[in-house]
Amino acid sequence: MAPVPMGHPHPGRGRWTHGLHKHPLYQTWYHMLQRCENEKSRDYPGWGGRGIKVCEPWHHPARFFADIERLIGPKPPGMSLDRRDNNGHYEESNVRWAPPVVQSRNNRNANALYSAAV
Repeated sequence: MAPVPMGHPHPGRGRWTHGLHKHPLYQTWYHMLQRCENEKSRDYPGWGGRGIKVCEPWHHPARFFADIERLIGPKPPGMSLDRRDNNGHYEESNVRWAPPVVQSRNNRNANALYSAAV
């Protein structure tokens, strides 16, 4: 038996929608998937092009929203989703909410500078 699509048909477009685009974590989910899975995304080379993946369950928005809220809580103001290990995947054990200053320290350039200094 074929899987039943989640959501409902989008009028006039012939594709299925999930009806979750207004959820507070929708943009976080959408941009995470674009960076890691869409080779046409301008951000793909820095994420998906380096092998960074999104765990399979998080390809489904409802599952991502539930897991994130269970694991690290709702998105606090001024924070964004961060990977603890910058070379690791988007998965349960590697995500946290972080302010921009923490995220700016957790990138390849900052880690390379630290490694060179040691």
